[in-house]
Amino acid sequence: MAERPLLEGIVRQCLQERLMRSRTGIEVVAVRLQDVHPPIEVVDAFRKVASALEEKEASINQAEAYRNAQIPMARGKAGAQLKAADAYKWRRIWHAAGEAYRWQWLAEVYRQFPEVTRIRLYLEAIEQALAGKPKVIMDARQVGRKQYSSWTKKGLPFRCLKPCLPCRKFLPPRQSTEGGMLMTAEKRKWVRFGLALLAILLGGRCFFTVDETEWALVVRFGRVVRVVKEAGLHFRLPMDSVRKFDKRLQIYNPPATEFLTGDKKNLVLDVFVVWRVADPLRFLQSVKDTVGAEARLHDLVWSELAATLGNYELTQLVCVRPEGERNGKSAPLAALTDTVWERCRVTAMRLYGIELVDVRLKRLLFPEQNREAVFARMRAERERIAQRYLAEGVLHRRER
Repeated sequence: MAERPLLEGIVRQCLQERLMRSRTGIEVVAVRLQDVHPPIEVVDAFRKVASALEEKEASINQAEAYRNAQIPMARGKAGAQLKAADAYKWRRIWHAAGEAYRWQWLAEVYRQFPEVTRIRLYLEAIEQALAGKPKVIMDARQVGRKQYSSWTKKGLPFRCLKPCLPCRKFLPPRQSTEGGMLMTAEKRKWVRFGLALLAILLGGRCFFTVDETEWALVVRFGRVVRVVKEAGLHFRLPMDSVRKFDKRLQIYNPPATEFLTGDKKNLVLDVFVVWRVADPLRFLQSVKDTVGAEARLHDLVWSELAATLGNYELTQLVCVRPEGERNGKSAPLAALTDTVWERCRVTAMRLYGIELVDVRLKRLLFPEQNREAVFARMRAERERIAQRYLAEGVLHRRER
């Protein structure tokens, strides 16, 4: 519509010259075009042209918006899947190595103590196969069904009604008439049995396993005495406890948050953070667990994101083709997340023992309360462009 005042000025000047040449004594003060539209015969054609132009622009904008939304999302998903696949590969490899080491150790123990190990493996296999069921061990060579031993879940979860060969050494003594010497030997046998059972329990308490996907910290009376970084079987004292942390990649994906740009415009950013435990001792001392780690990461990353976003204007972030992309530089959104990652990773490692792997933006939206106003402004802009096309058509028609 900027051409209308120019047209009104040209019409006024031409009209005034003609009146002066005619010596009418009339001064033209102003010329105003109140209503401008093409002849009635071509109105529908002009409307179709305007509608076609609008649909063309709308389709181009929608395609560009869809591309700009889907490509970063697809890249983010691809990156996350690649990292998850790599983590799964190493988890399986080290898990297999740990299992091989465990069986090698078990074979070595079997070579040293074959009878005890065989009985132990036999009983453990029965316990796992019949979990939650009462177990009864029978010996076909024993006459009758006399029950001689019974244990509850606090001890061995089975009972023997007929003694089998491996359990013969644990049978209660038969009644004898020989007197005190036989009874004393039987008491010593039971004492040895109790000591052996106690040694087994303490031995089981003194060993623990670490998976390939875990860190382990040995804690004694509230103080960390050792950090275990290698998978396999490890030793500890009976009074020690073990804290384990997952060393795999963790994804912190909170709800979308509203931020303020440098030109005081509100934007809703949906951001996710990829992290993992790098220093288990500092991690335990500073954040304790995963919930505490995510809370610290939220405060750290979101405060830095708000500060960095204040250096960008809305037009730099929300446009069909960013200026940096046309010049071959990185897009503003990628530069924004890279800056936040670079500033936060050192602090996260130093304070919390967390390796900040990546910070990525999934979506960028307008706030709900401002969305309708933005859409109204877009509709008004489209209407203004349509009116401009109509005015250009009228001028073209009159010139011809």
